[in-house]
Amino acid sequence: MRITPKFADRGVHAAFYLVLALLVVWAGGKAIDYAKDFGFYRDFLMPWEIRLLEMQHRSIPMPSFKRDQPMAHMAAIVNLMKRNGMPLPRSNTQHAFVYRLRRFGGESKNILLVFDGRRMVIYGLPGTTCQRLDRFVDGRADMRGGNFTGRLSRDRRTFIGAWNF
Repeated sequence: MRITPKFADRGVHAAFYLVLALLVVWAGGKAIDYAKDFGFYRDFLMPWEIRLLEMQHRSIPMPSFKRDQPMAHMAAIVNLMKRNGMPLPRSNTQHAFVYRLRRFGGESKNILLVFDGRRMVIYGLPGTTCQRLDRFVDGRADMRGGNFTGRLSRDRRTFIGAWNF
């Protein structure tokens, strides 16, 4: 079978448009992930920072931090906020201190926020989200220094971020 110029032309154009469509889907996915990371920062982390700083400003005594029970510690902080008439930051889970980050074309990650008295520790961050949060907080992605630092967790798939106040 002989390949005609018309058939070759259509094949090249089809391959070109297929590659172009794949690039558009890939770039759109990255843009959606960026928007979700920014929404996580703006809609979840920033309100938590504001509430925790407000509690420090009002001199509200914090419950003692227990490393082995982070969920109970954060539940005590949430109850303390409710008792003092402070609105809770919104979350998309049943707990005010757990956030479910949904990625484009990937699995959802549950992110746990723990306040230890001087900083917010954020567990379960995807690597790209951790780098973006570092850029949002510090203005540059350097996870070793600045107000936001991050390190690889024990599972070697997620990061642990620490936001110092």
